[in-house]
Amino acid sequence: MRNIHVMLHKALSDAAAWGYVRQNPAEHAKSPRVGRRRPAVWSVDELARFLTGQRQDRFYALYLLAATTGMRRSELCGLRWAALDLDEGTVALTDTRVVVRGYATDSDGKTDDSIRKLALDPATVAALKEHRGRHEEERALFGAGYLGGDYVFRWEDGRPVHPDVIRQRFNRAVARLGLPRIRLHDMRHTYATAALRRASHPRS
Repeated sequence: MRNIHVMLHKALSDAAAWGYVRQNPAEHAKSPRVGRRRPAVWSVDELARFLTGQRQDRFYALYLLAATTGMRRSELCGLRWAALDLDEGTVALTDTRVVVRGYATDSDGKTDDSIRKLALDPATVAALKEHRGRHEEERALFGAGYLGGDYVFRWEDGRPVHPDVIRQRFNRAVARLGLPRIRLHDMRHTYATAALRRASHPRS
C-alpha cells in the first residue's frame, strides 16, 4: 500500500505540473506507516545445530564463513581464492556475484578505500583448506573438461554457483533440521549478536 501511495502521488504530482489536473488529489493523503522488520536471529545453539547438520554439505565452508564473518551472499558467491590468505587467516572483500533479472553476474563496485579485510578463526581456516583440497581433486578428475575459474564456491566441474541456489539450499536445510526459519542474510545478525555477547564492536 505504501508503494502504491508513492507511485500515485508522483503520477498525480506530474499531472498537476503538466496542467492535466488543478491540484494533486493525493497531496493530503497520509502514507501508511510501515513497521521496521526485526531481523530473525538464531541462538548460538541453533546456529551450532545448523552447522553440524551441514557438515557434509558441499557448501559447509560457505555457511561457516557466513556465520563467522557476517559476509553477504553476494560476497560469498563472488569470493575468489586470491582474496583469501589462509596462512595469515584473512579474507579481503572485493568481488561480488549478484543476481540481475535471474542471471548471476560478477560485480566490482568497490574502491580501494572501501575494500574490507576480515580475520578468520582457526575453524573457518581449516574448513576452507579442506574445501580447497576437494577442488584440487575435482580439477584433476575432470582434467581438460574442468571449467576453471578462481571462485571459492563452485560445482564439481568448476562452474560458479548461482546465488539463488545457495539461498534455496539454505532454506531446504533449515526446514530439514527443524530450525526456526530465517533468511541466509539473517545469519549475519546471528553472528553480530554473538559478537556483541563477546563484547566485540559491531563494526569490527
